[in-house]
Amino acid sequence: MRAKNDMLGCANRMRKTASEFREAVAIVLEHWRDDRAARFQREDLRDIDQVIDQLTIQLQQSSELVTKLDRQLRDEEEV
Repeated sequence: MRAKNDMLGCANRMRKTASEFREAVAIVLEHWRDDRAARFQREDLRDIDQVIDQLTIQLQQSSELVTKLDRQLRDEEEV
């Protein structure tokens, strides 16, 4: 089912992009060590992993729901 694959692909791309972002931030923070850097970490980066995890979970749950609905529709068509 295409919708399920699209959602799971989106979740995988989101995880990959988040990982690449964390790596880039780590490199920048090796050299950026002032108050603005500390504030950036504290205020802007604090929740990013949690948000990405929640979005990924929602995509997986939506994918499962779409699969379930698709099965139900196919079963109804066969009756």
